[in-house]
Amino acid sequence: MLGPENAIEKADTCAENLTQHLAPLVSLVKTQLWPPNHSLVDVGLGVDVTAPCEGRVTTRVAVYADEPDEDQTGDGNAPGDAKIDGTTLFLRAERKGNADGRVYLLLTTSTLPDGTAGTACATVTVPKSRSQAELAGVVAQASAAQSFCEAHQAAPPSFFKLTEGVLAIANAPPVVDAGPDQAVDFPGPATLAGTVTDDGRPNGTLSVSWSQVDGPAGGTVTFNSPGTAETTATFSAAGTYTLRLTASDGQLTASDDAVVVVAIANQAPEVDAGPDQEITLPANSVNLAGSATDDGRPAGSTLTTTW
Repeated sequence: MLGPENAIEKADTCAENLTQHLAPLVSLVKTQLWPPNHSLVDVGLGVDVTAPCEGRVTTRVAVYADEPDEDQTGDGNAPGDAKIDGTTLFLRAERKGNADGRVYLLLTTSTLPDGTAGTACATVTVPKSRSQAELAGVVAQASAAQSFCEAHQAAPPSFFKLTEGVLAIANAPPVVDAGPDQAVDFPGPATLAGTVTDDGRPNGTLSVSWSQVDGPAGGTVTFNSPGTAETTATFSAAGTYTLRLTASDGQLTASDDAVVVVAIANQAPEVDAGPDQEITLPANSVNLAGSATDDGRPAGSTLTTTW
């Protein structure tokens, strides 16, 4: 069995988007929570990883705040000031009554399987009050936190981590095994025991196909069921064939090869006992000039003769 090929991807384009801060792109429906009524609010988090990275990156969001997640924030017995449910982010509309407003910082990271990553920072504020001065103050705090995050791809040291979760998992290429190399007698069939597994992404569909990669001059292969991983194949000529099993999930493709050696079938030995003879007694012996030839198959066998 030969090794699987790499998935067909546009890795350079996605990597450029990540490293040039073009992905991920984060949007929020609500960037300010008011009133501070202790409720968990869906802030309308949206994450666009851009088309070249779609399905190919794992995206996580980490939520920080400049106030810890504890009772003194005023939310009493309602634990958890941040909650991730699937791709929905909830933040608690609460802040310390004796402080200057709360700043939530969202650090979103999209990562390729090779480790190349891109980050995006966003903030949500809970003002202390609706006064212009305190609104401006909390906005300034949020701007400073976001600037630090964008410069360091991390939250400021004074911030507390509230929660972290996965928004999307990268699509992995199918895992393809064409089965063992083998030898068969001409014209076959060869039993091809291929296997294909997949992670079900991006949409749960998977297509497989067999094809001939190489073979003797003029030699062709006929697959009984070319669209299934397990099938049989017959051959038009003896020789060595390379057969490929390919699988695609609609986004990524992978393949694996198997080699089949097709030999002329073993034929029975050709035997000649020699010519008929006649003797006259008292002569009582003759020389028997027999012969036997063989095609040398099966490989490694020895031809034996007996009278």
